[in-house]
Amino acid sequence: MAIRTANVLVVDDDPLSLELIFTHLDDTAFRLRFFDSGPAAWRHLQSEACPAYDLILLDRMMPGLDGVQLLRNIKADPRFRQTPVVMQTAVGSTEEISDCIEAGAYYYLSKPYSAQALLAIVNAALSRLAFPLEPADGGMVDDSVFEFSTLQEARQLARRLGQLCPEPELASMGLGELFINAIEHGNLKISYEEKSALHLRGGWEAEIERRLAAPECVGRKVRVEVRRDPDALSFIISDCGSGFDWQGYLNIAPERAYDPNGRGIAVARELCFSKLEYQGCGNIVVATVSTHLGARKNAMNQTLPDFSAPVAGGLRLKVMVVDDTAVNRQILKVFLERLGYEFLGAGDGDEALAIFVRERPDVILMDVMMPQINGYEATQRIRELSGERWVPVIFVSALDRNDNLIDGLEAGGDDFMSKPINFIVLDAKLRSLSRMVELQRRVEAYRERQEHEHALTREIVERQMARPGLSDACVQHWVLPAQDFSGDIVAAARAGDGRLFAMLADGCGHGLAPAISVVPVLSMFYSLIETAALHDLPHLIGELNRQLVATLPRGRFVAAALLCVDQKNRLADLWVGGIPMLFWLGADGRVKQRFISNHLSLGIVDTDDELLSLSRVHWQVGDSFVVCSDGLLESPTLTGEAFGAERFATLLESRPPGVDLLSHVRTGLKQQLADQAPADDISLLIVHCRDVV
Repeated sequence: MAIRTANVLVVDDDPLSLELIFTHLDDTAFRLRFFDSGPAAWRHLQSEACPAYDLILLDRMMPGLDGVQLLRNIKADPRFRQTPVVMQTAVGSTEEISDCIEAGAYYYLSKPYSAQALLAIVNAALSRLAFPLEPADGGMVDDSVFEFSTLQEARQLARRLGQLCPEPELASMGLGELFINAIEHGNLKISYEEKSALHLRGGWEAEIERRLAAPECVGRKVRVEVRRDPDALSFIISDCGSGFDWQGYLNIAPERAYDPNGRGIAVARELCFSKLEYQGCGNIVVATVSTHLGARKNAMNQTLPDFSAPVAGGLRLKVMVVDDTAVNRQILKVFLERLGYEFLGAGDGDEALAIFVRERPDVILMDVMMPQINGYEATQRIRELSGERWVPVIFVSALDRNDNLIDGLEAGGDDFMSKPINFIVLDAKLRSLSRMVELQRRVEAYRERQEHEHALTREIVERQMARPGLSDACVQHWVLPAQDFSGDIVAAARAGDGRLFAMLADGCGHGLAPAISVVPVLSMFYSLIETAALHDLPHLIGELNRQLVATLPRGRFVAAALLCVDQKNRLADLWVGGIPMLFWLGADGRVKQRFISNHLSLGIVDTDDELLSLSRVHWQVGDSFVVCSDGLLESPTLTGEAFGAERFATLLESRPPGVDLLSHVRTGLKQQLADQAPADDISLLIVHCRDVV
């Protein structure tokens, strides 16, 4: 049978393989279309302008989309189910061959292969059922027993009987394999070895025609009986031969996986039928198709991915390649851009540092051996420039000793690859890094939003605190937050009659939550005093407590110390709830009295007379009231002990004459406390007692 010009699709990322195929497949017999990546080939196959292909030559190991996955996609498309696929691969394990068979591979070429092997496999594939495929004559099959003797009759009957099955293309392909085997091996006694040699010489079909005409073969028929059950169709195929050792052909053995023949039965069994059973000596085979399932049993019928989308779910990474060899950079540029990454190239370490600062790449492929600044030093500098931002660095080097790997990791690298680069492995690494970088970007975006919100909250709190009353000549204060926000606040304001009200409040915990908790306290404190609605200190305490009980969640409260200093009458009302203590200093700097907390913090219980009770003292000019939060008293000293109330009292009393009290306290704390960030907010409020000016 004359072979017409065949449309052949070739998908291979290896330029040498493409050149070999182009050279040895004569353009008078083959119309070739080349693609060097799986995604590009798949987009072409899915396009409306895609022609009908008679054969597909497919490389197994390719970046972006490997040959097995592309093959599954091809065979899931009804247009290509009967198109034979030749898988080019250097992989020969039983498991990997089975994967290809299940996916729909028809033939194999073992790299590196010769021109003769290429032509033999291609001609063998094209001579099967899928090409050329004669149209079926007549309509549906009504009879149950059929006979044939020639290849043309076998192909036509396979197509007709296949129409009875839920998957006509697959059933036709499987029946065609079994029919042709029955002719060539059963009726015409062509051995496995003879068939391989015929394919290598290109004379397989001519030999079949010759033997069909031989006197000893004339009249030999293949018989097909069709049996119908409620849930299945069975095709019983018998030939005139003496049978064969069929057990060895139910699966493709690795030792003959790359022969031009010997896989038809395995393909039919794996892809086309629910069950395939040989009987007796092997000249009778029963192929069964389940009719109630209506679906194939293999992995072809799967959801197809959309390869028009960028890698990593829409994330387009910037990948910087640092290599002093221009050819290496160009190869990686083609590879990376084909996969959807943005390529940045640097010829040495200095250029890499400049590009890193300017372009902020997401991933770096770093050559080790470079002039001037080598890869290790460049990576160390990049780590310094990147700060908290993680930028994965993969070292790429012809050196593969353990020492080089350790040096790279110690320099700040995250992974190591040896030259020449395995692009399949690199693709996998980049995809893994893409997921991590995308997660990092989400974290960074979340952090930016949090920082913006924190800045806004901080400004609100600071605006609430920055009131003119804190600049009163009788008031000094200091607040040191443990984090961005302080849960400690100080406030001071004068009522219309000149009385000075002052407060130090400590929200439960430290950070944003207590800072938000004390904002209502500030607002109400100033609102009550500035609107002349305040009668006395108990009134202020009652309103603050009512507000906090109503608004704070369970477990949140505000410790506080409040003072009302009447300069006209030299009186002071004091209230301490939850704050460790309030110190009353005399004009001589000595502690006159300590007022230990005798109330619960605000926001815990409803207001009652007990909560509103306070202490009243008569002060003298030169006296002071000092109150601090527990964060100050609990801060560790140089010896590791808490600073404590006794050390604080001693510090207060040690102020030299003429020295400002607040400055003295801060200097003393700096000398005695450990040099570390505070574990809790620290706050201090000093109210000086003076006559009315």
